[in-house]
Parts: sequence; C-alpha cells; structure tokens
Amino acid sequence: IATVTDPGGDAIEYAWDFGDSSPVQAGPNLSTVSHAFSAAGVYLVTLVATDAQGAFSQETVSIDVNAVPVISALNVDRSSSVEGDVVSFEVVASDADGHVLAYQWDFGDGSLPLFSASPSHAFADDGDFTVSVTVTDQLGAVTSQSMVFPVLNGPPQILALVGQSSGPMGQALTFRGSVIDPAGGADTLTWSWDWGDGGTASDGVDLHTATHSWSGAGSYSLVLTVADEDGGSTSQTLPLLISNPGPSIGPVTGPVALDEGSIEAFQVSAADAA
Repeated sequence: IATVTDPGGDAIEYAWDFGDSSPVQAGPNLSTVSHAFSAAGVYLVTLVATDAQGAFSQETVSIDVNAVPVISALNVDRSSSVEGDVVSFEVVASDADGHVLAYQWDFGDGSLPLFSASPSHAFADDGDFTVSVTVTDQLGAVTSQSMVFPVLNGPPQILALVGQSSGPMGQALTFRGSVIDPAGGADTLTWSWDWGDGGTASDGVDLHTATHSWSGAGSYSLVLTVADEDGGSTSQTLPLLISNPGPSIGPVTGPVALDEGSIEAFQVSAADAA
C-alpha cells in the first residue's frame, strides 16, 4: 500500500518493482497491489510514482520473505498395527532459513496431541485413523502433512480359567475366568460358558463367574469363549470329571426289640442323584 500526493492534483502512474525478476506492475490506481514471492529471501521492493508532467518520486523498502518449512518424509515403523500396540512415527522436515521448527501431531483418535519430531502412540481401538503433523517455524510459517493409518482389531485373551475340575453329579460347581483385551475398556466383551452336556450355554456381558451342575456322570469339556463386538474371539477348555456318588441311604426305622420267630416290618429311605 502506497500513499502518494501530488501538489498539482495530477493523475499518478504507479510502477512496482518487487526485486525478484518478476514483471513490473505499472498503471494508474495501483496504490495497493498484491504479490507472491516464489522463494524465500530478502527483496528490495521499489515504487516509482510519476505524475502527468513526468515528475516522479521513488521509494524502496526491504522485504524479508520467510521460507515455509518443507516436509520431506513422514515415516511410521509399520504399515498397520493392532489396537493397543505402540507405534512409532517420525517426520523429517527442514527450513531454508535455518529456523527452529516446532511439531504437533494429531492422531485422529481423540487423544491429546504430541509435540515431538518422532513420537510414539498407541491407538485404543481399531479403525482407519488420519494421522496429521503440523510443522511451524519460529516466525509462524506453517506446513502440514497427513496419512491414513489402519489399526486392526485385537481379540481378547483369556489369562486364566479356574474352578473345580471334578465333583459329583447334581452338585453346583463354580468357575471364574480372567480376560484382557487390547482395547482395554473400549470393547464390550461377551462371555459364553458351554458346559459340554448339551444344555444351554450361559451367556452374558462381562460374565466373569458362572455356576453349573451336571445331571449325569462322565467326562465333560467346559469351553469358555470371550468375544468383542468387532468379531475377535478366543476360547479355552477345562476338562471335568463328574462322578456318580451312588445312592444315599436314610435312617432305618422299625422296632428296636422283638420276640424270636416274630415277623416285624422295617423301613428305610434311599435316594440317588441320577
């Protein structure tokens, strides 16, 4: 923007030389001009204002054009990961002016940004995430670059399946499982206890503990399956031995004394678990 006055009120012709070998911008009504410098550096911008009588005035200013940082590479230590895994990222950037660069990473998963050239990050859930890095020099020039990083679902893992491995039929036995999921609390886990006797499995969300009784003796395989909502699942089997305890006999009732040769009645109650 230039402010030019002429004592005689003549029309003014403007000529702008931006010092970067670009064509001079000349003409009336050019008190305000715009120009883009294609390269960083220090430029001498000269304005020549000429009136209708040929009288002119000249003014030169020095302009320091800051270079925008350049990102030459955006690296990651793998092409994809599983939720919960730690992934290492790196941006390679430079600044033609030699300015100090600042970095900000957005991992696209709602997590807090990180401010390093080579951060590490674990994605809590599966999905395709747009990872962006912004590089800023000390004068505020900014550039950014992004990539889409796929994160795969990791199935839950059964750490332990405990309970009585044997018992009599008809007696309720209790079992408990311990499970970890790579997504932590981000996934809903459904538990299914298959008792191996052809009956209905016990299913439920976060069903860590379950109880069951068997109506017949024999060897059974208890199978615990834990699945997340993204299709990942894992199973573990616990062999069981269910025994037949035999009938139980209650107290015998009848006379406690009798004559020899006499016939008396005695009673007894018995029950069998089968």
